[in-house]
Amino acid sequence: MKWTRTKQRPEAGGKCAGGKKGMPLGAALPALLAGLLPFSPAKAGSVGFEQDEAFRDGGDIAAHAGWARSAIGAGKITGALSAGGSQSLEIPPFADGRAAVRDFAIPDDGIVFVDFSIRPAADAGAAPVSTVDAQGAALGFLATDGIGTVVAVPAPSAGKAEGQAVESGYEFAIDEQGAAAEWMRVTIREDLKAGKWDLFLDGRLVLVDQALPKNAALKKSGTLSFYASAAGPAYVDDVAISGDNPLFTDSDKDDIPDAVEMIEGTNPYFSDRDGDLNSDGKSNIRAFLAGASIGTPGTSKNAGRRIVYVDGRHGDDRFSGSSSYRVGGAAGNNGDGPKATLPEAIRENDADARFVLLPSDKPYVLVERAPGTTDTIYLIPVGDVSLETSKP
Repeated sequence: MKWTRTKQRPEAGGKCAGGKKGMPLGAALPALLAGLLPFSPAKAGSVGFEQDEAFRDGGDIAAHAGWARSAIGAGKITGALSAGGSQSLEIPPFADGRAAVRDFAIPDDGIVFVDFSIRPAADAGAAPVSTVDAQGAALGFLATDGIGTVVAVPAPSAGKAEGQAVESGYEFAIDEQGAAAEWMRVTIREDLKAGKWDLFLDGRLVLVDQALPKNAALKKSGTLSFYASAAGPAYVDDVAISGDNPLFTDSDKDDIPDAVEMIEGTNPYFSDRDGDLNSDGKSNIRAFLAGASIGTPGTSKNAGRRIVYVDGRHGDDRFSGSSSYRVGGAAGNNGDGPKATLPEAIRENDADARFVLLPSDKPYVLVERAPGTTDTIYLIPVGDVSLETSKP
């Protein structure tokens, strides 16, 4: 058996014979790759509406710094539901469009990520109603044939009448009253200077390049509004607003994970989402949205190969390994993400696969093959990674 370490530009990779215990696979990589981390399930800096954050059950959201409401009763703290703790923000049902509002600063580069969990009430009306509006990035939740759907409500500058829905393709279970059965995680990336926004639902990219209103970036601060719906109460939790992608390491903030860019050959430190590296007629971000390769065919040893991500920190061997970070729900419940161990990743994939090793607190274990085995295992280390071999 032999295994090959492949650098981030795979055509420059070198073979390593044997495999000594604790061998530092990442040692030869540029220092700028060190410390690259995938998505961690915890959302640092989020507001969870908990009592230890001075939020009192039954209290008015407007009593807290940075929050306001457009009318009395538009938002209150409740212990009835929570995404992870014991309390959340309830938006009671009203038909007059009142809202709970959060202020936020707009970074100098104009790129801001708005991240929160929500259990909405799906509206049975034919026309979408903006339930969430993050400085012009507006979402609605509709009930169609007993299924909830998430839609984007585009700005008039998108060439569509205001209120015309853009389907996200995301569906969720609702009860007879239209209330969502589970929490969903919403992540919005806004580029206020470029006038467009992207949408992730439960970590999956579902929409890109939606138009913002022309006046969205005229101020140094923005607002995140949760509007009341006549369909029923909505619940919001874990609100976080920052200039960094909360889902995965994304140095250039272009919504393509650094790990993917290193494999595909794009620059993780310069936003090239609008480029077309492989000249297939799709921008890099739209190719990533479609699950297609953004790299140039024939110029890399990875071309046409299955890429399998392994993450000793946040992975799960029940995942397929097709994503460099966790998406969806838990494993076995519409969730996916990186594998946790190298032996399991190898067991489920053929010899043509490329195994991307993300940073881990412990060495990855490579089980030796039987004598006479001639296949090659291709390992691509990202950041500080080490490997040890073991007998079968």
